[in-house]
Amino acid sequence: MVRPGTCWASAAALLIAFGCAGGARVGRMALPPDEPGAALNAPRRLLFEKPLDQPFEGYVNGRGPYRLGFDTGQSLPLLVTPEFAREHELPTIQRTTAGDGSDRNALRVDVARSRRFEVGGMMFRDVPTLVMDHNGGAGPEPTVGTVGFPLFAGRLLTLDYPANMLRVETGSLPKADGRAVVDYDAPQGLPVITIYVQGVAVRALIDSGSDAGLVLPAELASTLPLASPPEPAGRLATLFNVIELRKAPLLGSVWIGDVEFRDPVLTFADHFEEANLGRGYLKSMRITFDHANRRAHFEKPEPPAEPDAHDNAAEAELPRQ
Repeated sequence: MVRPGTCWASAAALLIAFGCAGGARVGRMALPPDEPGAALNAPRRLLFEKPLDQPFEGYVNGRGPYRLGFDTGQSLPLLVTPEFAREHELPTIQRTTAGDGSDRNALRVDVARSRRFEVGGMMFRDVPTLVMDHNGGAGPEPTVGTVGFPLFAGRLLTLDYPANMLRVETGSLPKADGRAVVDYDAPQGLPVITIYVQGVAVRALIDSGSDAGLVLPAELASTLPLASPPEPAGRLATLFNVIELRKAPLLGSVWIGDVEFRDPVLTFADHFEEANLGRGYLKSMRITFDHANRRAHFEKPEPPAEPDAHDNAAEAELPRQ
């Protein structure tokens, strides 16, 4: 996770356990009501889609394609390495402070401007671009940077983890009902929602760039019904800090919108001021963000039904024609 002054970008490297995290206790509240959520608005028009586990292929100032990762925890539309910025002569428009959200070991970095950025048939002009080293992405070929959450402002962005697809569409979500569709805040341009941890309302950053599950501030451990005291769970590394983690099973539920996780293992750290919701939880959900209205829709698709063994056996015994 990288937080540059008025923006931050998640670019964590895994040391032992997880990616990156943050947390803030909002207060003690009842679990959300059980009424079903409103149906999603229609129609939508698909602008672009790609496999979630594959990098973007983008063009900067007419050159490319270049491999880029994606991160909802990055508050500038684009991040590139210093070498890339020099090679493409991206003009610097300001200096800012980058960190991981903890106010520890922050760095001074440049914000440049990409005159034209193209991805998925969409073109964006005068794109603010954070210039700093990152973790290079996964896979045999390194990435030159990262596409950030704000690039798709004004559009619907869906992260469909079960189907392994990222989609960008036109359209909007209905008004929030507090269940299927929830409002989110966008401090520094990032999606921060309220989740419920056994009745405690907690602000949590949705961070697709983190390998973690749910990382909570350490102070919450004493207020939650845990099956056992938190035990050491390794460390995580951001680009700025190495953070000690502890974990314990929760006796109860975590609610993320309309999605319930029963008796999950929680991770605690004393490093951040907001909870961090990473891929450990996101990977089971389909999440749609409505940037224009700051709403998000959460659902947990049912896994496909296993074929009935008896039916398969009966079918196999039929004579071939």
